[in-house]
Amino acid sequence: MDYPTLIYDGPFSDGLDNRSFLGLSGAPISADQAAEIARALLNDRQVLGLSPVESMDLPVESYDLDVETREGTFSVGLTRTGGKLLYLLPNFSVNEERLSVEQCIESGLNFLNNHGFGEMQPSYHQKLQGILTVNFASVQQGVLLYPDLVKLQISMADGSVIGLEAANYWRNHVHRTALTPELSLSQAQESISDRLEVRSSRLCVIPLETGEALCYELEAHLDDAQY
Repeated sequence: MDYPTLIYDGPFSDGLDNRSFLGLSGAPISADQAAEIARALLNDRQVLGLSPVESMDLPVESYDLDVETREGTFSVGLTRTGGKLLYLLPNFSVNEERLSVEQCIESGLNFLNNHGFGEMQPSYHQKLQGILTVNFASVQQGVLLYPDLVKLQISMADGSVIGLEAANYWRNHVHRTALTPELSLSQAQESISDRLEVRSSRLCVIPLETGEALCYELEAHLDDAQY
């Protein structure tokens, strides 16, 4: 058995899926409460009807239902613990492209902020048939947390968020206490080829097979190639 995901390339977009959901908290919700939360989430799209609520166990105990709106049908997943938004999937296409990538990313950041995801930063995006898919990573003390990813699909017609997948975020999102590097930035830059021109750098946390690692991420160029 599988669960719905937004699949695309990008740094650490899959992460690790064998850990408990450390970011979830709050009282369990009922199926009726899940229906109320889903309706409220899509209320500005004129909800026309809701399917029966079904229970799921993957990737975590959750509720799944379809919400019919004037634009089309959305599949909504909500965690049983705390009623957190786990996924939102559109069952319709976008036919127009009126907004820029930057405008859509800004709209995505506003959505995440309004729905309790805290400080986030885009790390990768791709555009396809009027939909911009972006993965956003959580940020703590200026450090990008790649394990805490939220993937969004944003309509380039109006900037609205029509898709979301947040399993990695709820699986990994906790306060980190070890974000001070032992290696200096200059030492990190000395570790790569001197043929590369470093244009930007930042600290990030990446997932490992076991645990995580605090790293320097360097954006470097050689002629027209980016690394």
